[in-house]
Amino acid sequence: MKKLILVAFVFQLVILINAYQFGDIVSFLRTKKCVCVTLSFKHFAVYVGNEAIDGKTEPDQDIFHHTGPSRHAPGCVFGKLAEEGDGVLENYLDKTHPPGDHDTILKRINEKKSNCGQYSLFRNNCEHLATYVRNGVAQSKQPGTDVASWTVFCKKEKGSKVIPEDVLEVSDDLEAVPCDRICNSCNQDSGAG
Repeated sequence: MKKLILVAFVFQLVILINAYQFGDIVSFLRTKKCVCVTLSFKHFAVYVGNEAIDGKTEPDQDIFHHTGPSRHAPGCVFGKLAEEGDGVLENYLDKTHPPGDHDTILKRINEKKSNCGQYSLFRNNCEHLATYVRNGVAQSKQPGTDVASWTVFCKKEKGSKVIPEDVLEVSDDLEAVPCDRICNSCNQDSGAG
């Protein structure tokens, strides 16, 4: 009986360790806390596991993601799942856009690692990369976050306010946007909300 329990425990541990498969999209919840508002958003990556892919510089690099201009190594790069925090499986486009097979996903990774394009919060961010690599279509929906509709709830107001693109510029990395720029938008009466 003890042996059976031990086998069951080891089996569950293996399942937990291998929770993601090659090509899965993993999201990481982030929070931007400002005096005027707290925004939740997600960082996205594609899980590549221990797959041997040209461009990996360390053996434990198990994700591929667009890091944005505020990171140490900006661009479409390999990184470590363990350094991003708690991840969640986020293959939300699979119902409408079937994922590519292993070779197609690998081809898209190789395409993007050498031709990432300039980071753009609204047009070329980490989620655009992840959905393109997995599903062949670049989309950014930020499901389940405050920025899903780019509408925030400013603390000084009773309603919501849409953050216009001139507040969060297309070249911004949301993690690096100064709070005063966001709060100035909350304090302005732009007629939104």
